[in-house]
Amino acid sequence: MMAKTKMTAGAEIETLTPPELAGHLDRFTKHWYQEKARGVTTFRFDSTATVTGAGALTVPATAQPLIGPKAGFAWAVQCGRVQGLLSGDSLSIFRNSSSVPGNFVGQFTAGAPVMPFGSKGLILRGDERLIIVGSSLMATGDVTVNFEGIEVPDPDLYKLL
Repeated sequence: MMAKTKMTAGAEIETLTPPELAGHLDRFTKHWYQEKARGVTTFRFDSTATVTGAGALTVPATAQPLIGPKAGFAWAVQCGRVQGLLSGDSLSIFRNSSSVPGNFVGQFTAGAPVMPFGSKGLILRGDERLIIVGSSLMATGDVTVNFEGIEVPDPDLYKLL
């Protein structure tokens, strides 16, 4: 039910003055921008693995931290890079499992060692990880991958969209 007001002749109503209205709008705008910025931060992550004698590589290597946000957080991965590949080498990027073709995200190559993930980024929730694998690599020694992007608490995931 809507509120009703009866107006009578000679009745006075009170409205905001221009300075009062400006003050309310300033406070609203300040609080709005503070809320938009709350909890938003950046992240950088790197991991190094050694190419095996068979030319195979998995990043992260055993006993290294997983590539993904901690529980309760979400990432918008903006860009990934690789260093240490030789001409003709490629690494495939998967979400959560490299054994499921539908989890394929993209590919690093020696000729394209930088992968931007678009304006919104590649969204990873707290239970999701990136796995990078390569086989028949010509490279020897260490290969390093790094990622950077934006991190927010899970309830603020809308801020990444």
